[in-house]
Amino acid sequence: MISLPSRARITSPYDPDSRNALKRGSARDGYKVHFTETCDAQESGRPHLITHVATTDATVGDPMAADEIHGRLHTKHLLPDEHLMDAGYISAEPLLTAPSQRGVRVIGPVRPHTRHTVQTADYGKTSFTIDWDARQATCPSGAHSRYWTEELDKNQRPAIRIRFATETCAPCPARPQCTSSTRYGRQLTVRPQDQDAASTPLHSSQARPCPSDRGNSRCACSASPSGPPCDTSPRPAPNAPPSSPVNAPVRGRNF
Repeated sequence: MISLPSRARITSPYDPDSRNALKRGSARDGYKVHFTETCDAQESGRPHLITHVATTDATVGDPMAADEIHGRLHTKHLLPDEHLMDAGYISAEPLLTAPSQRGVRVIGPVRPHTRHTVQTADYGKTSFTIDWDARQATCPSGAHSRYWTEELDKNQRPAIRIRFATETCAPCPARPQCTSSTRYGRQLTVRPQDQDAASTPLHSSQARPCPSDRGNSRCACSASPSGPPCDTSPRPAPNAPPSSPVNAPVRGRNF
């Protein structure tokens, strides 16, 4: 019996677009909704308004929705200068492409390297030196990786998987601090060089709220609900007319 991935598996005979997804330990069939809202400073006197609602199937990762959100905001003349997004959206792609392609600065907390195999900060991903030309990584103890595989991750984004040989890591006295695996060597997953360079310096910083002294900037915020996919999420109308242009937001947020 062939097992299809969630993004290709129909979960209901009554709704062929519905998909199953797992979020925070809860699985449910349905869709995922992304809300974008203005978040102007209180002293501006402007109300917080929802400027866009995007609906995807439940298996689409938040980073994959970021560019679509920006495209729809552009169509409606509602693109902000700054876009605050929660951690689920933040990846190297929007950090790189939003400023150059959309003129939008994406701001949000970059998810830390919290892989469960790493026991101490001394052996986190940023402690490894990557030689992009030689396609090789060097660990803090000076050992070199053996395998370099370029592939796509589960969200169909480019990724590079770097592995150290078992015989390299087995005798290393620092192995308990580096990986919990007792059978294989250490493994790293990184983004292509330009994306890795964009995200690495930001891991020590967190998102800041829109400060009150930036009243002249246009800012929007985006987020998806933290709960599991909902059975009754709104569906995009196939023949819905385009939204009429309105004044671009000064501030916004996603929730």
